[in-house]
This record gives sequence, structure tokens and C-alpha cells, in this order.
Amino acid sequence: MTAVAFAEAMNVDYATVIRWLRNELVPGAELMEPVPGMKVWQIPESAIETMERPLPGRKRGEKS
Repeated sequence: MTAVAFAEAMNVDYATVIRWLRNELVPGAELMEPVPGMKVWQIPESAIETMERPLPGRKRGEKS
């Protein structure tokens, strides 16, 4: 599934999903390049059940 579909399934904003993907928090997600210069995230449907949602807010010691 795409990042947009995953955001809808997880009931979160698309930007949140992109942040999770960049931080490698979504299990099994892969950044694909189906056409040169075009990158697309592919997320397995199983990630909906297996992903542990990160707690909201900044981590200790993280600067704003």
C-alpha cells in the first residue's frame, strides 16, 4: 500500500507517516523507484497490525 493509504488506515496525517518512514518505524516498508527519478514508499498491509505507534512528543534531550 502507499503512504497515503497507510495514513488513512492508521488514522494519522500523511506527514506523520512520512516521518515514521524516514525514521524506519514502519515494519517492512521499502522505498522503491519504479521509474528513474520517481520514488514511492511501498508498505505491506501487515504493517497496520504489527507497527507500534511511537509516543507523541519529543524524546528526552531532543532540541526543538
